[in-house]
Amino acid sequence: DFVAEIAKSVPMDARQIYDLELAVDEALTNVIEHAYEGREDAQVELTVQHEGDHFTIVIAHDGPTFEPGARADVDLKQHVAERRVGGLGLFLMKKLMDDVQYTTGADGRPQIRLMKKHPGGRPPVDASGQG
Repeated sequence: DFVAEIAKSVPMDARQIYDLELAVDEALTNVIEHAYEGREDAQVELTVQHEGDHFTIVIAHDGPTFEPGARADVDLKQHVAERRVGGLGLFLMKKLMDDVQYTTGADGRPQIRLMKKHPGGRPPVDASGQG
């Protein structure tokens, strides 16, 4: 909801906002399940940056880093044929967003950067939330 409310203030259509919400949900699910392994004391910091025609969501956490290059690309047909459950988070993020990066922030914490381009441009908006 946090991301969707901010995205509504920029020239994005409902589909773009849905894509953002789904990509953020997948990224947060991956952090919770894989980086934190369900720990209840874990926290994430979510920052939204809007500059020109770029809308960027940064998710910072205190879990271990993730190297997406270490994972093979998903063969969607095989995945469906085998009726696998899960394992599509990174695949979906890459399909829904214009850029997905796993980086390290200035504070040394792992980050997931999700960027979506949109038509037009407005003055920068910067907001953050922690949970």
